[in-house]
Amino acid sequence: MPYLPYNNNSLSPFITEKTFDNHYEKHHEADVNNLTGSVMCTPIELSRIEIII
Repeated sequence: MPYLPYNNNSLSPFITEKTFDNHYEKHHEADVNNLTGSVMCTPIELSRIEIII
């Protein structure tokens, strides 16, 4: 996963560091992996993300 341009505590006190880390490291990563798996071996496999979405 790419590094974000801000710290994981930047949204404190609204979102804790633990919640932020869990969302970014687990949920976001799963979304990216699922999307990647969905487009593999299809005509849009090499398309930009803006086209796929």
